[in-house]
Amino acid sequence: MATTEIVSESVRKMPRTNGDFKQTTTTPKVKRLNINLPEKTFIELERLAAESGRSMTELVRLAIGLVQVAIDEESHGRKLAVVQPNGKLLKEIVLLR
Repeated sequence: MATTEIVSESVRKMPRTNGDFKQTTTTPKVKRLNINLPEKTFIELERLAAESGRSMTELVRLAIGLVQVAIDEESHGRKLAVVQPNGKLLKEIVLLR
């Protein structure tokens, strides 16, 4: 079983005193999420982490962000694609339901 952290967009305000005035800083709330992955998927995640120099947690966050973009664009009738520098379409990214 893999363990990963997902950082919430909500923040917690923590007052700090600096001299005669209060300075408020924000710290992101962190939630822990345990996920179960098929062994093949876990091995692929490990490989991608090693190849990209990112942690598995960073890759999960990145994947969530990419899916969010895909869903948002789909809701506006647009599609995501992989294109060559000359503009030739190589792949269309489709999220199956």
